[in-house]
Amino acid sequence: MSRRINDSTRVIAVDMPNNDSSIDRNDDWKTFRVSIDEIEPKKGFDFLSNIPLTIQHVLESAFDTQ
Repeated sequence: MSRRINDSTRVIAVDMPNNDSSIDRNDDWKTFRVSIDEIEPKKGFDFLSNIPLTIQHVLESAFDTQ
C-alpha cells in the first residue's frame, strides 16, 4: 500500500448506465456520483480491499462533491 493513501484521499465513484438509451448525452457525469459503499453490493466487488480497514471504511463511505 502506498503511504500516500490516507483517510483524506479523494475518491470519486460513479454509477452510470452502460447504454445510450438510459442517459441523456447532455447529462453531467457528476449527477452519477455515489459512494463506493453504494456500488459494492450492486456489483459484488470489494473495492479498496488492500488498504487498512479504518481508511477503507472512511473512503468507501465518502461522497465526492468537488
